[in-house]
Amino acid sequence: MNEDTKRKLAALKQASKQTPGETISPIQQLKSPAKRGRPSSKDPDLKYVKVTSRIPESVLRQLKMALLTSHQMYKTQDEFIRAAIEAFLEDTADE
Repeated sequence: MNEDTKRKLAALKQASKQTPGETISPIQQLKSPAKRGRPSSKDPDLKYVKVTSRIPESVLRQLKMALLTSHQMYKTQDEFIRAAIEAFLEDTADE
């Protein structure tokens, strides 16, 4: 067992040994885990929706290569695709 699991198990055992008047929920005793993972790049002022599409594998490979070469400008695939859609919409609006 890792240290975190051992600590949680010990807290549960200690909580079960307390008298009924002193009972504290094991959940209250444990701290919530720290946030993990990559920080979000979403703008908190915007409401987002998820959009999916089916594209050929060759287009996906080109998309990944373009994303890798423009990583300084677009840090995520979401940002890259959003910029591509906005550019397309601007170009077609002029017609």
